[in-house]
Amino acid sequence: MGSYTTLTIDEYPVYSSKSYVSDISYIFCESDKKIFNRNIKDRNIIVWGNSNDEDIEIAYEYQTTVGIAIERLEIMGYSLNKAQEDFTKSKNKLIEELTSFLEYPDTAFMNKYYKYEIKLLENSDFNDFIKAFIEIRTKKVPNYKTDKDYNLSNISKYLIDDGWFLNYPCSEFGFYYRAFLGSCNKDSLVIQDVTEVINAGYYKPEDEIINNLIESQEKITILTEGTSDINIISKSMQLLHPHLFNYYNFKDFKISNASGSANQLTLEIKSLIAINHKNKVIALFDNDGEGLTQINLLKKINIPKNFVIYTYPDLPLLESYPTSNNKFENVNGIAGSIEMCLGKDILQEEGKFISIELNHHKIAHGKIMSKNNLQKQYYKKIKNCKKDSNMIEEFDWSEMKLLLNKIFQAFKT
Repeated sequence: MGSYTTLTIDEYPVYSSKSYVSDISYIFCESDKKIFNRNIKDRNIIVWGNSNDEDIEIAYEYQTTVGIAIERLEIMGYSLNKAQEDFTKSKNKLIEELTSFLEYPDTAFMNKYYKYEIKLLENSDFNDFIKAFIEIRTKKVPNYKTDKDYNLSNISKYLIDDGWFLNYPCSEFGFYYRAFLGSCNKDSLVIQDVTEVINAGYYKPEDEIINNLIESQEKITILTEGTSDINIISKSMQLLHPHLFNYYNFKDFKISNASGSANQLTLEIKSLIAINHKNKVIALFDNDGEGLTQINLLKKINIPKNFVIYTYPDLPLLESYPTSNNKFENVNGIAGSIEMCLGKDILQEEGKFISIELNHHKIAHGKIMSKNNLQKQYYKKIKNCKKDSNMIEEFDWSEMKLLLNKIFQAFKT
């Protein structure tokens, strides 16, 4: 007979699979796993129906919130705008397919149903389906056949017509999940209940199901000009956004024995493009003259959609910053290295910002003094906050959050 595992969003079942967990690693992390005791009667009512069974079972679930699930999906490229675009394309493709069926005499007996579905799709848009998600969820409609009259809209009836997988026009599950999540409160729970498939022996209680799925999932690779940059970004993300950390690969220069420079980063980008690298890549140059020069050179070649090439963000802090000219100048695009994102608490000595040393070469460039010392202070700041997360609020992360947010936004549009 087999055992089932179900993904629910705000208590509503949106997908069920038999004997195995489908690829939901872009929604959960292994740290989301919860093991607890519960009465069997407390299982999800829409999935299991009403029960008076008072027996206690050990439940195994992966749990996160709608808000976090949205963040994870969006960094993988499943933004709400893209979900809407995908819906429109998928809907039009389905209408075209249904229309073609009307031409076949062998299926003429089905024309009435095809015409109804075509009309329903033609007269509905993305927001209509979102409203239907809300309706079936708030009315707790089981998405299997039932004699009960829930007084549903036509789109809601259409959604639940075929059972567990809602009839939502899409090209990928990620867009389906993103659309459904958009109909929910961000504090609501997203749960993958794996109790039955563990009890049936398809998985062991200690199995790291999500980690095993992540191994086969394409992570987003982050490339930078050097080792210090990648170490600082990875440690900062792990501290400030731990729920997103496992979705990224961080290039290890020590393993590859690569030298760190803007030119080396350009060569690596070109090499990956040349071998038709398929996974997503974010390449980050320093926001200085050399970084901007390399990006302008890269604009002359065809950059695939799975590559995003950025400089570090322009920072309000650098719009008026002390320099070796004894002036306060805008050094965005001149001295925007990773050190300028370490926080005002790191960049100040005795209440004054450490100045930028400007050079007089053809390419505008500047650097902050004592880089190694600043990095050591930052690593100490990270270490202290990892020991006591309450300390995070005591330090300044403004510039680092701008940088991380730029990374998270890379594939949203």
